Amino acid sequence: MSDQRHATPGSRFGVAPGPGMYLAADRGELIVLDVKRDRYLALDTRASHVARTALRGNIAYLSQEQQLILNALLRQGLLVRTPTANAAFYLPVPPDPRGVSSYSWMPYRSRAAQLGATSKMLDVVRSVRTLHLAETIRRRLGIAGLLTWLTERRAVRPRRKRRAHEQAVAAVVRAHLWARSLYPWQVHCLSGSAGLVTHLWHLGIMAEFVIGVQKYPFIAHAWVEFNCEVINDRVEVSSGLARIVSI
Repeated sequence: MSDQRHATPGSRFGVAPGPGMYLAADRGELIVLDVKRDRYLALDTRASHVARTALRGNIAYLSQEQQLILNALLRQGLLVRTPTANAAFYLPVPPDPRGVSSYSWMPYRSRAAQLGATSKMLDVVRSVRTLHLAETIRRRLGIAGLLTWLTERRAVRPRRKRRAHEQAVAAVVRAHLWARSLYPWQVHCLSGSAGLVTHLWHLGIMAEFVIGVQKYPFIAHAWVEFNCEVINDRVEVSSGLARIVSI
């Protein structure tokens, strides 16, 4: 899982996200993914400014009123004081500040899905299994359980490495499209993307699971990338949403 903390020489104070908190920014305002409570929070303009200032290590420059806001964020567990004075934090932002105006999951729109690769029956069967497992974990354990499962699966070395060319990836993507049509319930983007990425990892193909967010209008969405390209959705989601989680 990506580590968003970076050292900033010369900082006098340090604040970091609390345990289980993931942060991103959209147009200067913060979005928090609280995996423990399985929810997203959008901070208002004042709280976002205070949090950003504190995360840059500039607590000493906050006014008395702003210190009260910071104390409230600390009490809520959204932020915690760091043990060292030079810790700072990088806030992901959307590469394209225009974001996405509306959203619906479109896995058929990806280039990988349109290559016309042929999927093996074994890949379709495995797709259904990984999709069902990911969906079960999401429903029972929420985002926290799903991210823990993904982190553990990412650490497992595959028995063999598969040549990661476009057709191999496209065949797995096509298999998961078949799995979605066979699955009796609606597929959530979190479990659908988690199932796809773990399938690719099992084959030795190092893809990336991403959760992106934006604030106006609020959107939270998961997708999979291979070689920095979205393989189970429109390419616009990668540029329009801030990458709040990356595994």
